[in-house]
Amino acid sequence: MPDKNTQAFRNFLLHTGIIAVFLVSLHYILKLLVPEMPYSPARLWLIVFFFAITNFIYYYQLKATSAKGSKFVNIFLVTTGFKLLFFLSIIVIYALIVRDDAVRFITDFFILYLIFTIVEVFQIKKFQNRQTKR
Repeated sequence: MPDKNTQAFRNFLLHTGIIAVFLVSLHYILKLLVPEMPYSPARLWLIVFFFAITNFIYYYQLKATSAKGSKFVNIFLVTTGFKLLFFLSIIVIYALIVRDDAVRFITDFFILYLIFTIVEVFQIKKFQNRQTKR
């Protein structure tokens, strides 16, 4: 029987996988229904990127939940800070290199960031609530 962290991570992988498949499907549906709508050619790569990064970070934050409360908060804040700096550098570099697509890329990036971050925070909170009940 898998431990609580493994089970929670599998559950999170399932949720983010469903979200990623939904977003890719939505991309293709919108492309078919509204072909003149501008979109970033990097959108599909962004979905894969956010799926991978979010799962990677969630895995390490899940491991940190076994630490004491203040240590978890420190780890959470540090990973969130590094994640934001990393994401900001990606946005700036892409915008400088591909100026024609900068606005669409940043818009897609921001929307995907919100979606995956909301899921990540809810899942971490849900896992912590289960931990405190036991």
